[in-house]
Amino acid sequence: GKRLVVDRAVKGGAPLKTLWKKTDARKMIAHNKYDVVILQEDLPETSVKDFQKYAAMFNDHCRATDAKVVLLMTWPYKRLDWIWTEGISEEHQRAAE
Repeated sequence: GKRLVVDRAVKGGAPLKTLWKKTDARKMIAHNKYDVVILQEDLPETSVKDFQKYAAMFNDHCRATDAKVVLLMTWPYKRLDWIWTEGISEEHQRAAE
C-alpha cells in the first residue's frame, strides 16, 4: 500500500506571495518528493494579479518536481465587495490552465 505523508508551510492568512517569499515552501517542494501540493489563496484579500502570478510560479515549481497542484478556492466576503464566487472560480480556472 501507499504511505501518506503530510507536510506544511503555512503563515496564518498569508497570500501565495508571502508563502513564496517568506516560508520554506519552495525549498520543501524542491527537496521532497510530493505527489500533490495543495495551495490556497484568500483571493478576496489579495489581488487577481498577485494570485495569478504566484499561482503560476508555484505551479511551475511543482511541475519541475512532478508534483500536481491543487488550488483550494475561498469564498467572497461582503465587507470586501469587489469579487464574488463566480469571479473567484473563474480566476482559479484561469490559474489552472
